[in-house]
Amino acid sequence: MFTFTLTLEVPEGQDERFIELTKPYADAARGEEDCLMVDMLRSSKRQNVFMLYEAFENKAAFERHIAQEYTKQWMYTTQEMVTEAGFNSEFVSQSYDHYDSFKIEKGEYHA
Repeated sequence: MFTFTLTLEVPEGQDERFIELTKPYADAARGEEDCLMVDMLRSSKRQNVFMLYEAFENKAAFERHIAQEYTKQWMYTTQEMVTEAGFNSEFVSQSYDHYDSFKIEKGEYHA
């Protein structure tokens, strides 16, 4: 499994627009065959700070994801409003490495 977080800060007052632009991106990503999860989190302390958590079957699936036109379009349309960004892929799942016995499909757990 390949997971990453993307922390994004947008100017105050742009937060609702950012959500409006990001929801279709997240929905499209969830439709990818090798996408296990996409979640958009919002800071409870700073309403203009978001974190995307995404999980894919493997790094190759992630690389296919970032090559998708809708991903490029989302990056293009949100880049001007993002004032700070941080990408983190240093964490490796310790729970879901046995896909024969346990699998996540579109956010649901299946034994």
